[in-house]
Amino acid sequence: MLLLPLRLFWVFCKLKGKIAYLNFFSALPKKLQHLTILLLLPLSFIVFAKEFSSKDVQKYQEIRKIVVLDDGSTGSRLVSFLFGRNFKHEEFRLIKQSPMHEAGVLSLENGGVDDKSAQLIAGLLKKDDCGDKCKSYFFLGATAGRRADEESARKMFRMIREKLKQLGINEKKYDIEMKVLDGSMEGAYNWLAVNYIYGRLDHSEQSYGIVELGGKSAQLAFSLKTKIDTDDTVVLKNKILHPEKSEDKALLSFEHGLIQKNNNEVITESKMGFGLNLAYKNYEQKFAEAETRPCERRHKNYFECQQAMDSLFSKEDDESKHAKRLFWRSDEEAVDWRMPDTYYLSGYFYDYTVHMGLRSHLTLRQLEEAAKYACQDRNETDDGTNLLSTFETELPQPVKPRVVTKPSDFQYSGSIQEINRERFCGTLTYMVSLLKHFGIKSNHNLVIVKSFVLEGKPYPATWTPGYAYAKANEYEINHKISTTHPFIRVNKSQFRMY
Repeated sequence: MLLLPLRLFWVFCKLKGKIAYLNFFSALPKKLQHLTILLLLPLSFIVFAKEFSSKDVQKYQEIRKIVVLDDGSTGSRLVSFLFGRNFKHEEFRLIKQSPMHEAGVLSLENGGVDDKSAQLIAGLLKKDDCGDKCKSYFFLGATAGRRADEESARKMFRMIREKLKQLGINEKKYDIEMKVLDGSMEGAYNWLAVNYIYGRLDHSEQSYGIVELGGKSAQLAFSLKTKIDTDDTVVLKNKILHPEKSEDKALLSFEHGLIQKNNNEVITESKMGFGLNLAYKNYEQKFAEAETRPCERRHKNYFECQQAMDSLFSKEDDESKHAKRLFWRSDEEAVDWRMPDTYYLSGYFYDYTVHMGLRSHLTLRQLEEAAKYACQDRNETDDGTNLLSTFETELPQPVKPRVVTKPSDFQYSGSIQEINRERFCGTLTYMVSLLKHFGIKSNHNLVIVKSFVLEGKPYPATWTPGYAYAKANEYEINHKISTTHPFIRVNKSQFRMY
């Protein structure tokens, strides 16, 4: 109650200036002046702290808070995004985000989510950091680790809802959604994040593609270079998405939400089992005896390691007994030149390359040379840090500056995964093979990132900012064509908020 008159007095003094304050103060008796000073001094810090914590949102007439929990195969990440706008004809724009909280993989054993994470979720939703005109939403998105057992995931979601309900978080007060994201949506949201943050959604400039390497799955997403849907581009889309070519591609359309805006069609491809951890497990099973593994032998050979990693991308067909490719790579020039020139690479890509001393902007050919360098024999006394820093100095001078990695850079993007030094040669070789099978060519520009930067602030290079942007602006996601199943299905999921 004391804060209200203090606040009114503070606003009055700001409007009238110091003279009003002095006149008011000097009219008081001496003892009351001293008492007022003692009272105002601690309370003034509360007022200033409150103003400072909410200064980023004061200029917006309407705020939406999107709290997202990313349940990945190697851990969970909780982050809150704030979006604001002043006029009805505007989109909500990204203002800021909370520091990221990282925890272990969600599990049924601890009630779906541990008590600390549940309290953090409740705290972020209840936190008064976006004023009176604020709506808060919570989304739990489970990715590759849950796709194989969605029934178990649904049971876990029910347990988490009950735990949050005990903390005052329920559907009467908040918009709450929990679901297993299929690979196409995960890749598409990642694509939406980078192209929203770097202003590439309005078709005035070519959009960027993305490749994300997780623990269990890998995603590719891009939009063909075209401003209108000509007969030619329709033919190309059909070639790329043909069910015989691939079993897990999709064509998604991000349609306008709150305001009329250009639609964006995104081709996505998600490969379960080709995340780094699962792929390496398959490689070790294929070469059961450790001494026969070409990527870990004492005297390693890059080309033998490359053949071993390439073998993961095909399997023997039961009927024809011939090797069947698990990825479809287009060698058609018409498809190639309509694909993006630049791809953002995230996930494990960063941890094994830029964090180990390699530059952030490079080509596929340079990444392959780095893999060859990693496979060379080196002194066992090497401490294992910045293993690519020497190789980096041998590359031509970069046009764009390389990224300097500091621990403080990642408070909003998640911690860096610790690399397995014994697998360094095989990991980089696998990354090169994965990119080639995804159709990345030697002329494409690669930008390896841990975070996207908007107005000097880092945001995680994952699907979460893209989802939050789509949710805040009520985008309609039209699942136009899917080859996940032998039939083509159309499924429209809308981001309408009430």
